[in-house]
Amino acid sequence: MEDVEKGWLWIRELKNSVCFYRVVFGEKRERVLAVPYTEVMARQREIRNHFKSLKSAAKLNKYFSTFEFRHKEKLVDKKAYLTPAQIIENMVLIEESLAELVKADPKCKKPENRQAGYETWRQWSKIRPYLNTLGGWNIKESDSQKALGWGTAGRRNQGGQET
Repeated sequence: MEDVEKGWLWIRELKNSVCFYRVVFGEKRERVLAVPYTEVMARQREIRNHFKSLKSAAKLNKYFSTFEFRHKEKLVDKKAYLTPAQIIENMVLIEESLAELVKADPKCKKPENRQAGYETWRQWSKIRPYLNTLGGWNIKESDSQKALGWGTAGRRNQGGQET
């Protein structure tokens, strides 16, 4: 009399969630729960409460014991990377924002501005090697000046002196 629950447990993994079904022979399967991957481990107790039989409990034990290993890539938020157009747009916004911050606090007296300055230099020191080294794109500042017509190399180029 220990296995009083009719039917058995069937687990179906979808793209973003896991569905738990109760299946009884000769009847249409009944979806009991649909749980997003990120919530499966946190909602174990709720899931177990819906399936009381020993066979279901054993199947859930096995499922939960291997879940994190099998689905670790789905449990981690995927990073979203910027497109080249978004990088340009954000760099313009950063430059304009820094200009406004400097205008409002020219001597950098506010601690949050000083911290922003430190962090900006730290990030820039990580960004720069991607642009101007042989291991990166190998684009120098003077290349940008010539191509976009800014700075001393750009003015020289516009003055008719081709190099």
